[in-house]
Amino acid sequence: MSDAAVHRITLSHRAEYAALRGAVGALDALGFRRASAVGARLGALAYAPLGIRRGVVERQLRAAFPDWTTDRVRGVARASYESLGRTFIETAVLPSYSRQDVIDLFERVDNWEVVERARALGRGLIVLTGHLGNWELGGSYLA
Repeated sequence: MSDAAVHRITLSHRAEYAALRGAVGALDALGFRRASAVGARLGALAYAPLGIRRGVVERQLRAAFPDWTTDRVRGVARASYESLGRTFIETAVLPSYSRQDVIDLFERVDNWEVVERARALGRGLIVLTGHLGNWELGGSYLA
């Protein structure tokens, strides 16, 4: 099969793209906080009733934390799915936000004066963070 045949854009591709753009547009119209809440609900649906990889996640949590109760394992697993859904939707709508829109999403940033001092000196800065929550949003804030 030629490269052209493999990479040909079909009507199905166009329909999928249009559906995705429409969904992102609808979520964007909700505003960031509401869209984020929709993402959390979608994540909860992936956990239950759909149960996408739920057994794997719960098994791995039990292996990592053998002293946890079943309720705690399920609660952490569900919260993880909700966080993933929230981050997925937030990342999808983020490109439509201006720099000021992104800044306005943050309530406070600790030790920002360190960043300002480095900028005033014309020096670079290395930021070290945990891979927690929506770190893509944090990167947008710094940009």
